[in-house]
Amino acid sequence: MANEVMLIILFVFLVGIVLGYCIRARARLLRWVARMSNIALYSLLFILGLSLGVDDSLMANLPHIGLNALFLALGAIGMSLGCCYVFSKYAAGGK
Repeated sequence: MANEVMLIILFVFLVGIVLGYCIRARARLLRWVARMSNIALYSLLFILGLSLGVDDSLMANLPHIGLNALFLALGAIGMSLGCCYVFSKYAAGGK
């Protein structure tokens, strides 16, 4: 069952790639596709927000989840800055 779903998703993805390749020279159609993509994305985000909002266990744990997310974000930012610092020293030849 899972393999069938994966194949369907892959097929739909490949059809999109082929159609995108075929219409790449049509600017008006590309603008329409971009608009429809944005509408689809906003719709998905809205539905995701609705599904998260009705989850009582998520709402009850939101302070704990938010604190974990804050620490994760701060850690990611700190590690990124640290890596940038190390890379800049390496790229500058240790100067």
